Amino acid sequence: MFSSMDQSEEAVATALLDAQGNAVALFDETEAKKLIRSGVAASEINESFYGLAAQMYGISRYWHKRIVLAGRNTLAPYDESFPDVVGQEPIRRKLCRDIEAFAKGKQYFQKRPGITRVLRSLVDGQEK
Repeated sequence: MFSSMDQSEEAVATALLDAQGNAVALFDETEAKKLIRSGVAASEINESFYGLAAQMYGISRYWHKRIVLAGRNTLAPYDESFPDVVGQEPIRRKLCRDIEAFAKGKQYFQKRPGITRVLRSLVDGQEK
């Protein structure tokens, strides 16, 4: 980690943007490897996620206690301690289906970059 006293604001901003890019790549790889799935305990998913982060970036220490929150713990305050949960609840399964539908919608819109401009003009009541 770096101290803002040792580095310029520009260097700090660059490092934060690099970290953000790494996080996006890590989540993309997590999705590609299907690490988050039904029937697996949150602790097991965490371990897989930690292993992937170590493999991709050499990360071995974390500043937080847990990355994945599942089931009834999903909306719990982060600083609470809670039991490990296996993600099999009906709401979890629905969320997985919804996420899949969202991903398909995202793909559709990414293949048609001009569509959002058209939709925005319709929502704003403007014709272009």
